[in-house]
Amino acid sequence: MIVLTIAKSALEKFEAALRDARHQEIGGVLAGEHIANNVFEIVDFSVQKNGGTSVCFNRTPKTHQKFLKTFFDKTGHDYQRYNYLGEWHSHPSFPAIPSGTDLSQMAAIAKDPTQSGPFVILIIVRLDSRSKLQLHASAYMRDGSVQNVLVQHCHNKTVITEIRTGRDEGV
Repeated sequence: MIVLTIAKSALEKFEAALRDARHQEIGGVLAGEHIANNVFEIVDFSVQKNGGTSVCFNRTPKTHQKFLKTFFDKTGHDYQRYNYLGEWHSHPSFPAIPSGTDLSQMAAIAKDPTQSGPFVILIIVRLDSRSKLQLHASAYMRDGSVQNVLVQHCHNKTVITEIRTGRDEGV
């Protein structure tokens, strides 16, 4: 199983972006660090505030290519340790689970020959009616399978709580 850790600062960045976007879908790419076998930490992620409606998000590749170039420059192009982990976007009007479109797009990204990793992660986020963050994470494998991802909230590399993922669960 793939384990993904998310620092409090990253969770706060998701919450702030979702509050600003209100009912518009937003998203971006995930950049992370390989911590141990099948354990990754989100180091940073891009936020694209345009290109979305209340029911759809269309990523602008150039925006995220620039973000990734800056990320790789900061991390010394150490691709074994730091790399693109996948995508994220919001579902402000729907549950925080992948749609059929999400499933097919992520499967295509995972199978793309230019994608160097064995999987890509998709995170779907939203704020519930009490403004609590809901988050769902899944990994799309090259062979076409999809795996749930265990998501943990950490502080200074120490896991302090597990984030519950799924349709009606909050952080």
